[in-house]
Amino acid sequence: MSAERALSFGAVAEDYEATRPGWPREAFAIAFEQFDLPERPDVVDVAAGTGKLTRTLAELAGTLVAVEPDAALRAVLERELPAVTVLEGTAEALPLRKASADAVCAGQAFHWFDVGRALDEFARVLRRRGIAIAAWNTPPEEGTWYDAVIDFLKVANPDHLPATTIDWPQALAAHPLYGGLVEIAERHEQPTTRAAFRRLLGTHSIINVLPPERRSELIEQALAVADAQGAFDADGCCAIPWRCELFVLRRRD
Repeated sequence: MSAERALSFGAVAEDYEATRPGWPREAFAIAFEQFDLPERPDVVDVAAGTGKLTRTLAELAGTLVAVEPDAALRAVLERELPAVTVLEGTAEALPLRKASADAVCAGQAFHWFDVGRALDEFARVLRRRGIAIAAWNTPPEEGTWYDAVIDFLKVANPDHLPATTIDWPQALAAHPLYGGLVEIAERHEQPTTRAAFRRLLGTHSIINVLPPERRSELIEQALAVADAQGAFDADGCCAIPWRCELFVLRRRD
């Protein structure tokens, strides 16, 4: 993925915070329990953005550190979650000690990493038999109205395809420092409005790297697709369907 897209989120930090989905607690609780983590593990949230996943991890963690390279996103994160330790850093160079965490997580971010280098760095920070989690909120791919919107964006903007199109089980399981890949999935919904959905569309890198006129045009066209699918009720409200996907790897001894 291009560096331009990877660095595009700071410009839409407030919209990102206001409109991006959260993460279901249960999926991460299952992962922590299934891999026998301590009851209150030490957790790192990498590429934490404005703290969408950080909030969920805070419910499960004993200590929690959020690492984010973008200053604008970090500013929102520090404002919204003042009790969380927030550090500047990248997935490939974490500002953390060796063997200092039980779990290192990245939500909606692994597609921006150098996967091999990031997993090497996660392994450095993880304790013996700790876990790495790569997580995404994706369309459920069951013919919903939101799938129709995403399909439209793929066709209308083929030079900037969505970033989550890699075969992640294969890519992650190939790393020699880890074993025992487990996939966990949970459906959830995000209540929203037509106005908020317009803002959400503008936070996607396939849109926010475009020139302003083209960006506005594409957002309105995507909204028209959602309208044609009957997404919004008479009050302009709807629920975005999501499938939370976790790919969990255990660090080898």
